[in-house]
Amino acid sequence: MGVRRLIRSSRDTNGVWSDLAKHERVDSKRYFRRSLSRWVFTIVGSIIIVLLGINGWFLFQLSIAQPNVPQVVDKVTPSVVRVFCESSTGTGVVMNVEKPDGVGSVIMSAAHIFDDCEEGSEVGVTYEGQTFTGTLVAKQPETSDDTTPIESVVDLARIDITRVLPALDAAPAAVVGDWAIVIGNPLDHTNYASFGIVSTVAAGYYETTAPINEGNSGGPMVNSFGQVLGIVVSTSIKDALFEGNPTGIYDQAAGMGQVIRLRRGCGELWSNVSNCPFTD
Repeated sequence: MGVRRLIRSSRDTNGVWSDLAKHERVDSKRYFRRSLSRWVFTIVGSIIIVLLGINGWFLFQLSIAQPNVPQVVDKVTPSVVRVFCESSTGTGVVMNVEKPDGVGSVIMSAAHIFDDCEEGSEVGVTYEGQTFTGTLVAKQPETSDDTTPIESVVDLARIDITRVLPALDAAPAAVVGDWAIVIGNPLDHTNYASFGIVSTVAAGYYETTAPINEGNSGGPMVNSFGQVLGIVVSTSIKDALFEGNPTGIYDQAAGMGQVIRLRRGCGELWSNVSNCPFTD
């Protein structure tokens, strides 16, 4: 059945409505199709907008999750120094902590670099080609032992210098899978960077897949924001060149580098545990 729409006629010359009203037949099928098309267009458009929004959100999250490694390296390297004691050399990192009067910067490094130096003695610090002296305030432990289980290792040292250098903040605790960037001075390279993930999280240390070589000891492992997660104390390359690998080629899967969490230095590197600037 057709749908009738009543059309009022125009007034006649006598000022009255026409006796007959014009009726216009409307195609009900065409009317239904037009209404349906409008609803379909609205629904499809809404779905497209939602999908675009979800896609944009995932892209944004991905951009946050993936670090800009060159940007992180540029941020971190001005705070990385070379340290040496007698014939031993390694890396140190300037930390953003409260400093005693007369101290310009506090450097954290690995204690085993300073096995031949006593606490309170002068040590060398090289920064941007310039070498000056610092004071070995404390090291924990005083000597290192390769047979000590990593769970018991602290191997941290603190050096105070009078010069003010750019400093880095400590990072919150990491979780397995977090990005990790190691920066140091291995094999006579300056500010050498390697990239990986945090593979193990323990109470006092991290392990990382980022390649670590001789000379990286004492350097920082940082997160994707350039915050310091810990201090490198063990090289993965030494563990990877095992006796059963006659080629001498580094096999990253054979060993993980160990990184001591900053809070392990509380109580020894800082005179009072309550004053320690590190909680993770």
